[in-house]
Amino acid sequence: LQGDPDRLSLAMRLRPNASTLDASVLALRRCADGVGADVDLSVHQCGARAPAEDFIGAVPGQRLTAFLAVPEALRVGRRFRFEATVLGGPGGERIVLTRPVQVKDT
Repeated sequence: LQGDPDRLSLAMRLRPNASTLDASVLALRRCADGVGADVDLSVHQCGARAPAEDFIGAVPGQRLTAFLAVPEALRVGRRFRFEATVLGGPGGERIVLTRPVQVKDT
């Protein structure tokens, strides 16, 4: 992107962000290219160490869709805790999940 003003205008620049997302898996849809899946979630809790780092801002009961590169550990109907980041690019923003850990319903 460096040096090409037309291409620079396409890139969205998001500052580093990180949230912890506690949510139940509602559905998994494998991506067309075979890598990862879009995951439909029902949020139980969402937050970050510093409020300014939480770009998701989800509230309990909210539904959202996020991407997970390795969805094999997930099961529909189960509750997980994820690390989540909002990434941006020319096509828009998306939530990317990492480090899924199954948690018991409370």
